[in-house]
Formats: sequence, structure tokens, C-alpha cells
Amino acid sequence: MILVEDGAFSGGTLRCIAEKFEKSGILLSSVIIGFGLPNALKSLSSIFDGKLILTEEIDGEPVEWMPDHDFFPFVPNCGRVLGSRFGADGEVLPFYDHLGFSYSIPYVFPFCDITRWASIPEEKAREFSLFCLHQDIRLFEIISKMNRCRIKVKQLVSPRLKVSVPISAGQKSLPVNDYVISFLHDICHELS
Repeated sequence: MILVEDGAFSGGTLRCIAEKFEKSGILLSSVIIGFGLPNALKSLSSIFDGKLILTEEIDGEPVEWMPDHDFFPFVPNCGRVLGSRFGADGEVLPFYDHLGFSYSIPYVFPFCDITRWASIPEEKAREFSLFCLHQDIRLFEIISKMNRCRIKVKQLVSPRLKVSVPISAGQKSLPVNDYVISFLHDICHELS
């Protein structure tokens, strides 16, 4: 089996996956990483005997390592999914409502304080949030055009798509019947 990962900051996630494969009796012959830090390679080489391939090594230490999908509501794996830790490994089980929807908190205003959740300076946080939301609107305008219909939130969160509904702490209603682009425009208006 070959394990492929886009990037490695510390190597912790890949170590965890490799250990789970080993416990399951699955032999990894190679690990291929798109880009990573030197510490990630050291960490992985200490537990992995197979072929370890890194496409590009990053020099220096980045301020933070964040996946871009955390900043774009309605894309798979956006933000912190609401759930509960369980088991010896502390795995997270998402909460699902009676319709099977899961919920997450995107890493942009107004959903969370991104200056605390990501290394984005306070003076740039609102501008950054609006940029992400506008890019998200463009993405869903393209998806709507391709599908020749306006897309409602509930069309994206069906169990097979695994997209979580973005919410804010204390939010009073759930936007599952809203149109995605209308919802995103309302959020941008709130920030402007």
C-alpha cells in the first residue's frame, strides 16, 4: 500500500495513520508527501521502514499551517466540526441532527474569532474573512451555473457529500433551506 499526503508539518497525522495501518496488518511500502518540514521527515523516518518520498521540502518555520478548506463554508472538511471525543485514541465523532446533517464552525468572521483560531492579525481578520467569503460565493456561482439551478444548503449536506453546515456560537436558526449564495451574501453584508 502507498500512502499519499499533500503536506506534513510535524508528521503527527501521518504517524497516526501509519500506526493504524500497522495495527490493522496493512503493510505500507511507500509514503509520498507533496511538501513538508524537515522535522516531519525525521518523525516519519523514525517509525517507517519503507520508501519515504518528499516532493518539496520547506525551509524555515512557517508561522502556522492551515488547510485552505477551513476558511470556505460549505466545502468538505470546513472548519471545526462539532462533535465529541471518545475512545482511548480520543477520536472525534461528529454530532448529527435528526436529518443527518453535521455542523461546523468555519475559520472566518462572523462564525469564530479567527485571530484566536488562526494566526491572522486582528487588523486583517475582517478583510481576510470577506475575501474568503467572496471566493466561496464565486465557487458556488460556478457550481450553480454548471448545475443550472440555485443550490440550497440541504442539497450540499446530504450524508453522501459530507459537507457540514456552518454555524456561529449562539446561532438561533439553522440555514438548511437557504440558498448557499444568498446565505454567503448575507454573511458578507453582515461583515461589511
